[in-house]
Amino acid sequence: MASKQWGEKVWEEKIKYQDEKGVIFGTNSSIKQINKNTKRHISMLKEHFLTYIKKNGKILDAGIGPMARFSIEFSKLGYKVTGVDISKTTLKYAKKNIDKKKLDVKLIRDNLLELKNIKNNEFDMVFCIETFGHIPSYLSLEVLKNFNKKLKKGAYCLIEFWIEEEKGFKKLLKDFLYWSLHNIKKKFKKTFHVNCSFYTHEEILDMVERTGFKFIKKEKKLYLFKKIK
Repeated sequence: MASKQWGEKVWEEKIKYQDEKGVIFGTNSSIKQINKNTKRHISMLKEHFLTYIKKNGKILDAGIGPMARFSIEFSKLGYKVTGVDISKTTLKYAKKNIDKKKLDVKLIRDNLLELKNIKNNEFDMVFCIETFGHIPSYLSLEVLKNFNKKLKKGAYCLIEFWIEEEKGFKKLLKDFLYWSLHNIKKKFKKTFHVNCSFYTHEEILDMVERTGFKFIKKEKKLYLFKKIK
């Protein structure tokens, strides 16, 4: 069941049915909403994380997405960017958006569980936002180990984790409403249930230690690690 919720097939179907905006924030999202979110994230990245790597450093955008929005912004800032995604259709959209900006971003189709098409010890930072949570939790260590292999010695990994919320009344109500709406919507149109993995802070720190990283800092849901072995 899990593979149907996170592998290549679900993302190919999702983007063909929902287009590039729908894949990012759902079918009710807008370009204005997405651009606002991107601008907010880039501001936070500049303030808290990008100072850790040199201006012309190499960034691997793991899960580049159809709009390639972070890769585009990194390229504008002078970084050498490689974007990877499992979906060939997503990469077609990404290329279209990159070409519109006349930027040089390398695109590679690969599975984050393998990354066999990407050189080891190549990057100054692995960047993974709005993607890691779609990896089933039982595979998270394998993905982090792959990220580690692609980094230079002493380089950094920046990941957005989805944080496990306390299971109080508010959380239970939120989950109930979400699944009720999902079950109603699927009676009238095609819907997609993608894998969502959540972690506690303690679980994240444990994964970091197990995969050759050292925890450096966090800001909201973004965690910065340094490769130490």
